[in-house]
Amino acid sequence: MAPFDAPITEEHTPSLASQRVIIALCLLLLATVSCAWLYQYAQQMRALGPVQPRFWSYVPANSLMWFMITLAMMLPAITPTIFLYARFALASASAARSTLVIIAAYLGVWGVFSVIASLAQFLLVRFGVASQVNVAVGNGSIMGALLVLAGLYQFSKLKSVCLESCRSPLPFVMRRWKPGWRGALNIGLHHGLHCIGCCWLLMAVLFVGGVMNLTWVVALAILVLIENTAPYGNRVGQGMGVVALVWGVVLLIHGQIVH
Repeated sequence: MAPFDAPITEEHTPSLASQRVIIALCLLLLATVSCAWLYQYAQQMRALGPVQPRFWSYVPANSLMWFMITLAMMLPAITPTIFLYARFALASASAARSTLVIIAAYLGVWGVFSVIASLAQFLLVRFGVASQVNVAVGNGSIMGALLVLAGLYQFSKLKSVCLESCRSPLPFVMRRWKPGWRGALNIGLHHGLHCIGCCWLLMAVLFVGGVMNLTWVVALAILVLIENTAPYGNRVGQGMGVVALVWGVVLLIHGQIVH
């Protein structure tokens, strides 16, 4: 019998509820620790002031920073998929291990993204495009172009396909389901790739308000959560796309950041 044909009986209910509570608490703890770490890191960077970045120290440290940002912003996005997988893996003795494999694979994909983002940040700071303290780009034309791209992307087909995998995890899990840890790895990797396809330009918008600005991180995390889970969340995302487009056009016209 396929895992999606198996009914969830009463005997499964306590185990399912327990798994959901444990998973939710762990993900909430990780997101909270990430926010606290980011706050402390931002304070340290401000205390140090402008410094000339050195590749072999700057990139690893800021790869960790970007990874913490993704933990804070993206863990809520994977929660529905984890709950769904846990529900249909209850009959397996390795359900807990497979669930951990999904989370590890998902975060591994974002780990690669974090290294790429850190490299981009290093280049922006090294060539004076972004500030060394807040890591915010001060060139209005560059920011305008970035916001216009982010706004347009909210209406693209690729964005829609990737977002649908997050908003409707059941069809996604059914397509990718395979037994054992290999199946869990497959789901985690593909879900991570879909989330990157959905949110990579939103992450890039952090350079507008400053990567070290925790307010921007929290605001974008809330937007991602609404977009991925709330009713009509996709419409909210498109509404924010319109805001980004208008803001970007204003910046391109005036050539300076308008607060």
